[in-house]
Amino acid sequence: MKAKYEQGHIVKLPGYSNEFLVVSSDDFIEETGLIHVCPIFEDLPFSNRHIPIDEDAPKAKVAICERLELIDPAKKQPKITGRLSYPVVLTVSDVLKEIFQYS
Repeated sequence: MKAKYEQGHIVKLPGYSNEFLVVSSDDFIEETGLIHVCPIFEDLPFSNRHIPIDEDAPKAKVAICERLELIDPAKKQPKITGRLSYPVVLTVSDVLKEIFQYS
């Protein structure tokens, strides 16, 4: 059975040591079958484009919003490893809107 990716999923891509955050809207994923992801790294300083996603973890994880990538999950076959809370997803979405609005 094919995985159903949703906004807010944390995924692991083969060949990468870090995880990625699915940031595409559910409608976009449904319509195109593609997903936008941004990388998640540990121990980077927080900023207006580096959003903390798990401050309570032993090493703080940060979503790097300016490093957005479009991937085809049918080819890359990411594995879902977790899910972010809705408030964090909203924060990341707001940052992405700002990036594209002022780029």
